[in-house]
Amino acid sequence: AYTKSCAERGLAREDHQRAIGFKSVDWVGADAPAPGPGGENPQRLETSDEFTARQSGYVAFYAALLQCDANPEAGSAAAAAGGGAGGGGSSSIFGARRAAAGPPPSGPPPLPLADLASLRALYGLPGAWAYVARVLNHVPASRTSAAALMAFLNTAGCAMHAAYGGQFVKMLRTLYDGFLPDLAAHGDPDARAVGTRLRTYLERAQYAEVPEGRELPLQDESSYT
Repeated sequence: AYTKSCAERGLAREDHQRAIGFKSVDWVGADAPAPGPGGENPQRLETSDEFTARQSGYVAFYAALLQCDANPEAGSAAAAAGGGAGGGGSSSIFGARRAAAGPPPSGPPPLPLADLASLRALYGLPGAWAYVARVLNHVPASRTSAAALMAFLNTAGCAMHAAYGGQFVKMLRTLYDGFLPDLAAHGDPDARAVGTRLRTYLERAQYAEVPEGRELPLQDESSYT
C-alpha cells in the first residue's frame, strides 16, 4: 500500500519506518552493542535492503498462490496424456502430486458454485491482473513498488501471459512507458538495479518463459531411492 513520506507525516525517519512495517531484528556483527543485563540480544530496525527483500518474498508467495491451477484434475489428465506446458511428460505441480498421491481423501463438501467463483476471482488470475493494475494505477514508482512488481511478475507473469495474451502485453507496455520513466526520474540510486531488472524482463519477453519450479516432472531421482 502507498504511504506518505516521513516528512509529509511529520515523523522522524525511524518512527516512519516502524509505522510502515519495518521490523526490529537482532543486531549481530562487529558493530553490535553488548547484550543487555539479562543477556538479551540488542535490537535494531531492519535495513531498507532487508525490508525490500522481505516484502518481495511476501509478494512472490501471493503471486504463486494466484497463478496456481484452478483445476488440478486438468493437470493430472494432461500428465497422463504426456502433455503439460513443458512437454516431455511434465505437468503442473498440483496435477503431478495428485496423480502420485491417488484420489483425494474425503473431507468437507465442496463450496457452492457462487462461492467458488468468488474465491477464484480473488485468488486466481483475475486477482493477479487486479494486483498489477492497482500498483500501476495507484502506487507511485519507487524502489519498493518496483521490487514488488518484479517479484510478482517473475512468479505469475508467465501464467498471466498465457491467459491474457495481448491484453497482458498492453499492461506491460504501461509499465514500460510510464512506470519505468517515473522510477528513473526520482534519481534514487537504490532503485536503479530493480529498474534495470524490470526493463530486461520486458525487453527480453521473459514473461513468456515458464518460471523455475512451475512445472515439475512426474518422476525424479527420489522416485528410485
